[in-house]
Amino acid sequence: MGRASRGRAKAQAERAVARAVTIRQPHPSDESEVLKLLSAVDFDAPASVAASARLITHDVSLPPGNGHGQAWVAEANATVVGVLHAAPPLRWSAHLDMLTPEERSHVADRLVQVEALSVAPSARGHRLGQRLVDEASTRYRALGYRLIIGNFSTSQPHLVSYYQRQGFTVLKAGEPITFYYNDSSALQCPIRDEGIQMWKPLHPDVHVEYNLTAQGRLPFLMNVFA
Repeated sequence: MGRASRGRAKAQAERAVARAVTIRQPHPSDESEVLKLLSAVDFDAPASVAASARLITHDVSLPPGNGHGQAWVAEANATVVGVLHAAPPLRWSAHLDMLTPEERSHVADRLVQVEALSVAPSARGHRLGQRLVDEASTRYRALGYRLIIGNFSTSQPHLVSYYQRQGFTVLKAGEPITFYYNDSSALQCPIRDEGIQMWKPLHPDVHVEYNLTAQGRLPFLMNVFA
């Protein structure tokens, strides 16, 4: 079989898998399968795995004023083979002392973070992660969100190209994300030295501009909170 034939065969196989997979919201009965998928996610604390599996499969909604938490699973042959959970980065925004409660609520309605994304080893190579990210992007864009962010550890270097293929801009290890907020202030989302952040616009007006600061010339994400 020639290269072109192998390419066509691979594309046909991917389309066949895509047709066999359903992207849907999780059910409580999915908890054990979601727990297994989340075991591969690099959480800050091991206890987060079980807690996240229960949250994802039972109720990801947030109190009023805190934005929207949502989750999706990929199901194939009655088995959950992928999961994505997203929510506004509330732990970060809670420490933005310069913002009023109303302004924090506005941030939570414009900025969302990938909390967890995992695909079963047996289902990899068929762009299920891409489909889950696309679903999240479409849903959050419809809700008025302007940017989706995420992070992962330097111990998983293969994720750099993985997320770049999904349309994310991947930063250097330890590099913060800096947001223009208004004419007098900027918001910075830091990360530990062994962490890598990424972002993907959900609105066409979101873009990068470089500004001179006390730390040098830094990229600012513009129009995220417009």
